[in-house]
Amino acid sequence: MEPAALRARPLRRPARGPVPDSGPNTGPNTGPGAGWSPSAAEAFARRATLAYLLLAGGWTASADRLLGLLTGGAPDPTGLVRHSAGALFVALSVLLVHLALRRQGRALAAAHAGLAASRAQGQRLLRLHQALSGIHGAILRLRDRDRLLQEACRLAVAQGGFRLAWIGLVDPDEGVLRPAAWDGPAAPYLQGLAIPLRGQDHRGRGPTGRAVREDRSVVCNDILADPAMAPWRERAREFGFRSSAALPLRAEGRVVGALNLYAPEPGFFHREELRLLEDLAADIGLGLAYLEKARRLEYLSHHDPVTELPNRSLFEDRVQQALARLGHTGRRAAVVVLDVHQFRRITDTHGRQVGDRVLQAMARHLRRCLRDGDSVAHLGRNEFALLLVDLARDEDAARVVQELLATFPLQVPCHGETVPVHVRAGASLAPGSGARQAAALVRQAELALYNGRGRPLNTCTFFTAQMDAEARERQRLVQELHRALEAGELQLRFQPVVALATGEPWGAEALLRWHSAALGEVPPQRFVPVAEETGLIVPIGAWVLEEAARRLLAWRARRPTFRLSVNVSAQQLLDDGLLEALERPAVRQALEAGGLGLEITETSLIGNLERAAEVLAELRGRGLAVYLDDFGTGYSSLAYLDRLPVDLLKIDRSFVPAAARGQDSLVRGILGLAGALGLPVIAEGIESAEQIRALRRLGCRLGQGYHLGRPMPAEALADRLADRRTDRWDDGPQGPQAAEGTEPSEPPLPEPASEPSSEPVSEPLA
Repeated sequence: MEPAALRARPLRRPARGPVPDSGPNTGPNTGPGAGWSPSAAEAFARRATLAYLLLAGGWTASADRLLGLLTGGAPDPTGLVRHSAGALFVALSVLLVHLALRRQGRALAAAHAGLAASRAQGQRLLRLHQALSGIHGAILRLRDRDRLLQEACRLAVAQGGFRLAWIGLVDPDEGVLRPAAWDGPAAPYLQGLAIPLRGQDHRGRGPTGRAVREDRSVVCNDILADPAMAPWRERAREFGFRSSAALPLRAEGRVVGALNLYAPEPGFFHREELRLLEDLAADIGLGLAYLEKARRLEYLSHHDPVTELPNRSLFEDRVQQALARLGHTGRRAAVVVLDVHQFRRITDTHGRQVGDRVLQAMARHLRRCLRDGDSVAHLGRNEFALLLVDLARDEDAARVVQELLATFPLQVPCHGETVPVHVRAGASLAPGSGARQAAALVRQAELALYNGRGRPLNTCTFFTAQMDAEARERQRLVQELHRALEAGELQLRFQPVVALATGEPWGAEALLRWHSAALGEVPPQRFVPVAEETGLIVPIGAWVLEEAARRLLAWRARRPTFRLSVNVSAQQLLDDGLLEALERPAVRQALEAGGLGLEITETSLIGNLERAAEVLAELRGRGLAVYLDDFGTGYSSLAYLDRLPVDLLKIDRSFVPAAARGQDSLVRGILGLAGALGLPVIAEGIESAEQIRALRRLGCRLGQGYHLGRPMPAEALADRLADRRTDRWDDGPQGPQAAEGTEPSEPPLPEPASEPSSEPVSEPLA
């Protein structure tokens, strides 16, 4: 029972009748020796001695006369002497008889008293066993803590014969122990009781306080005589307490309370009783631990363990209740879903503990920002949700959300510095959105959040019907993409990489294409993001790597230096499935033969630079070359490149047209940076001979683009590689022109090794 409930409830209980005997001749006041006591033994000795004295005195007085009558002679003139000697003998014998009778009477009285005490103790032990059995049944039967504790107190009084039994529980916040359950005719003793467990307050130095603090049983078998009980002696006398016991209650390895028992006679708690009572306390603690675990499991089924906020299930239940009230009030409600921006990067950079700290800080902040009646929940990972109720207009929701977002970024302390926490939000309004079920309203808010990913940080996107249509289309795309891999609808196309000086094939890039039986030709920019979001990119990427390896093995049989690269997303790079794909037979053979590379974009590496560097180093150690794709659009710093195991740079296609117009400073800078690091460079997106000439003048020696070769099926590329008469590759109106003077030899691509080499390994270009 909680302390508030205790104060509101009267402590008096109806007195119980005397405990019935368990059978005849078992109590201390029944049986043949029930009235035998030391005083009774003294009275018996006196009566027996007096009787003996009368008999002995009479015999002595008449003995001489009787002897004369029998012998017919005259009385003995010295009879007086004999009478005096006989009287002395009688007096001494009477004294001896009296002492002997008194000693035997006392011994018999003590024996009878011991027998009565043993019978009484046996009866108490039997009743305590019954109480213990009752507690076992209550633990199995009762699922409410207060009812269990109350039943334990009732059994202790009914079976143990105590004047009072009560259980106190520790309030860890206040550091006090308060009664939670009690029973017995002396219950008013507990009125206003609160035992402090901290500091030197004398109220906490009694048996109960010591039992809790010292985690041991504390017994007082004579309250009125024990000096340590002086502060409580008069109150104990008032309620008829002569002995007491306080036993700690343990649950899950810690003391959570105490069982307190008070008996009306001194010397009540013998060793056997105390052992049974400690078993009783242990069982009560076991029951408390069981109920606490059940309560915790119930709590965790509806709350997030990190933030202590309601989870999705409980939140949707509250949303459903709010939707039901809308029809009666005519008001509006809104669900807002917030996403912590780059939460994975925070955890990868600072660790999981800092990530949890960010979530907890978010939970506290959102609680503080709530209006009365609103709710907040943690939907999972880095998503939070708000339920806004009692809105007069739709505009009110936008105002409340805007006021909330204005409080971001949130600054979370971390190792002496602060981590800025930004969010994006999506919202859906009811009844305007048409959602009648809570799950639908929450899903609409999540769709709005998804559609607002490209918007600025700390802003909110509101749900529209168009988003729902796009979501259904996306869901269909996901379903078809699941089937595409099994149905063989995915294909690879290969775009050649050409040596700009000679026009000869240097290598190729494998590009993924999808021709769906249901959807037709689906462009990569449409299905690749969906594959990454759903995790399908991992099995698809494994298939791409295996198919590319199989093709490369065939082409290198004709051109031993030919190279082939495949694109890998950040999700693939950090997934264990990539390393598992390297164990497939075709991939292992291609790694042994050489020439296989992975293309990684700059932005995919920035999210987790340290981990990405470790994975790339392991991939290079297994024989894969690493191409840094779209270089120049991301961070592109010298220190950044120096930390990564990269073998080749690919200039982003957006820089190539400007170089042909004379605006070549960016391309010139990239080429200089690559030259300083000893890295070859491929220019992407070449679409004219003019661009080729400009790139060659700047020192770029490898190129890729529609002017040099469009993506083509494997068979078409194999035919062109097999046709030795094709000296130059040119799909445009004008092929690459030889530069004036002598053209320097093409830089080789370093073959990856277990340790990155500072000098490129020489390998002639085909």
